[in-house]
Amino acid sequence: GLVLRGRRPLQCIEDELAYFEVSTSASSVGVTVGSAYDGQRALHIGWRSTAYGYHSDDGAKWRHDAVAGPRTNGAIMNGVTFGEPFGGHRGSAVDTVGCGLDLRRRSVFFTKNGKLQGTAFENCCLSRLCPRLYPTVALHEDGDRCRFNFGAEPFLFDIAAFAVSDARSAGVIGGGELPTPATEDEGSDDDDSADDDSDDSDDE
Repeated sequence: GLVLRGRRPLQCIEDELAYFEVSTSASSVGVTVGSAYDGQRALHIGWRSTAYGYHSDDGAKWRHDAVAGPRTNGAIMNGVTFGEPFGGHRGSAVDTVGCGLDLRRRSVFFTKNGKLQGTAFENCCLSRLCPRLYPTVALHEDGDRCRFNFGAEPFLFDIAAFAVSDARSAGVIGGGELPTPATEDEGSDDDDSADDDSDDSDDE
């Protein structure tokens, strides 16, 4: 995959909330710190520190910071269950995914097509990290694409309503093991997480 990152760190836009949306096909979406993700290929958000991500192929969430890292069995890394999958194989479908930082709660949340997927992570060191957290997308394959929106266009998600809603104080969603993938004998198809190079992307 090809990693694309915003030119500037994510900024607060509403009551200690920072937020952006990206229209994307198969990808991982989130925020990253430092140069570990700059211009990288075959790398997805959460594989390296520091990062908080949401992956399209299985809707898993990935955290990699001083508090926690991806689950591993020594050979592969895994995220944990969280929200709905998004996007489509090689750009066949596009969804709008949002990523938000709540500095007051020290939490990270995600949305899909204007619908809140929930709080993904708590106890994040956002007051220290926020000046260095960049909006990031890691595309999966050739034909995948994305388009960032940092507020130049209306967001699909109502961030102002969320700021004063009970949903803002809701607990973390997900955290369990991901479903066991089907074996080849069960006729499983290749998923969207292949590490082929990606192109056809738009970065603002």
